[in-house]
Amino acid sequence: MIIYINKFILLSLVILVVFLKPENGGAMAERPIQDEMQIKVDLSDGVNKEEVIILAKNYLIHKGLEKNVIILKPKVRESRLFKECWAVYFQPSPNIRARIPFDFVVDVDKRTGEIKLAGWDK
Repeated sequence: MIIYINKFILLSLVILVVFLKPENGGAMAERPIQDEMQIKVDLSDGVNKEEVIILAKNYLIHKGLEKNVIILKPKVRESRLFKECWAVYFQPSPNIRARIPFDFVVDVDKRTGEIKLAGWDK
């Protein structure tokens, strides 16, 4: 019985290591996000939709909020609150969705890249 349990634990650990390695694109791989953050954003010509996503993701990571949202597939729209802002919407992560069924929105100024507002949208 003890030998069987030890083999099961060892096999489980091997599977976790193999499938969750960043090189394999595993669920815990944060490399694409980190690589994306290293892309320079040129604010001299304003902020386009690709750049605003980078700024919003960087904000979430800097504030430690990336675990509360699905950071990989945000949606960008015109802000409802500010005329000169992009609104970047992130869906709540599965563990948060039951308590907060709203998207997390980050409003970013189109000209300066400044974060104007961030929070759960109703």
